[in-house]
Amino acid sequence: MIGTLVAFVVMLALYKSRIVKVNGRFMKIMLVAMVSYAVIALASFVSALFGVGGGWGFYGVGMLGIGLAMIGVALASFSLMIDFESITQGVAMGLPQRESWRMTFGLLVTLIWLYLEILRLLALLAANRD
Repeated sequence: MIGTLVAFVVMLALYKSRIVKVNGRFMKIMLVAMVSYAVIALASFVSALFGVGGGWGFYGVGMLGIGLAMIGVALASFSLMIDFESITQGVAMGLPQRESWRMTFGLLVTLIWLYLEILRLLALLAANRD
């Protein structure tokens, strides 16, 4: 939980200070990265069905798995910036307050994804420690 909170605060600070700008280029890079990660995750799932990595798929294959988990944490963290931008744009466009639940739901889904990715990374690190 602390890792998720720290990632949220750091991403919010980077977004508010405009150190990382959420523009068209950022969105394109994130789209390519997320689609690539989804393809790798699907391939990992299929490989896990065949026993690769002890049922973890590619995530259970030593340093490759830890690297993939770290990429997942980074993608989930940077996805928070997309949520922040959509909330900022919604407020700027004057969306009705009754629509705020959509933005909140999107942010919540991203936070849950980040939390799960951090848990996966911690589980892989603990498994490799033994």
